[in-house]
Amino acid sequence: MTAKPAELMNISTSRIQPSIITSFTVTGAAADLAKMPIECLYIEVYAFMQSSMPCSTPATADQGAVTHMAELYRQRRSEEVASWIIDAFPGKLVAAIATFIPELTANPLEKGAIEDGEQALKLLIEVVRVLRSKNHPVNTIELVGGSCIQRVYRVASARTPHQFLAHRLTRSQSMERLLDRLKSVAEYAFEPQPVFLSLELEPGPLFTLSDGNALLHFCANINNSSIPSLQRCVGLNLDIPHWQFLAGITPDWLVNPNHLSVLERIVHAHVCDHHIAHFCDTVPGTFNDLAAFSRWFDLLQQIHTVKNKPGLPEFSGFVSCEMEACKDERLLKSCFSRISAAINASAPAIQ
Repeated sequence: MTAKPAELMNISTSRIQPSIITSFTVTGAAADLAKMPIECLYIEVYAFMQSSMPCSTPATADQGAVTHMAELYRQRRSEEVASWIIDAFPGKLVAAIATFIPELTANPLEKGAIEDGEQALKLLIEVVRVLRSKNHPVNTIELVGGSCIQRVYRVASARTPHQFLAHRLTRSQSMERLLDRLKSVAEYAFEPQPVFLSLELEPGPLFTLSDGNALLHFCANINNSSIPSLQRCVGLNLDIPHWQFLAGITPDWLVNPNHLSVLERIVHAHVCDHHIAHFCDTVPGTFNDLAAFSRWFDLLQQIHTVKNKPGLPEFSGFVSCEMEACKDERLLKSCFSRISAAINASAPAIQ
């Protein structure tokens, strides 16, 4: 029997809970629901793909997801979007929302794109609040933490027909731009009920948040900003394979007293496995030993149980299985099963 959301919200649990991000197919919500393990109660809604956008019409079918979300924000249709999500995933509870909005760090000359990016995020903030009012346990929006790339030029020749040149900002320039763009969004997320923005680390030279030093710099800037909404509503998404296997960030690094500014801003988590090249997401234990994942679940259990200091963001209580464009639903089910088992085996936090 499937419990109703109102009933489930009254269940008190000290354990973190597993969920699944709906980015494992690219063919729409119906396909997501059909392939989802029946025992998976919580979902992290990917907002959105062109194949599965709420409130779309033939006139908006060719819009990108960010432009479409911005238009829905301007039309004040967050209630409709929340209802679309609930109807698309019957019997599931929304644990978080995930999105990708590179417009957050767009070139200042691209004012329309910047405005669309900010308004798309504001729509999702409103959707989170509507879902909360309908007893879904969502309080977090996960998003990629900005790109350093400003413009790409084609410099092809007869010898190199596929050569491109990218104009890349320095890390400090990109960081400053990201934080500046987050100010108005964080202010919108601050009241009446805080919604937390969980920024993703993407390793490599093309992204603003790409390694441990970038995370330290980012958190220091927020803590020194004297802006309560930034300090309260902006945090980090701990993507276990991104942090450890690609960026070399370990649990030991994170609990170092010099790195606690990063630890206290973790508000959500993702998990899967992949090799250092990150060609695809796969089942934990495929490339890296399961013991490495277990240490992270122990730490996340501590983060979830120990209440954060006032004025800081709050942990969502969920770890989402991320299996982007998963080619086989058996892999998705195996991933969810292993994550669930690891969570159940994690060390209980000291109260």
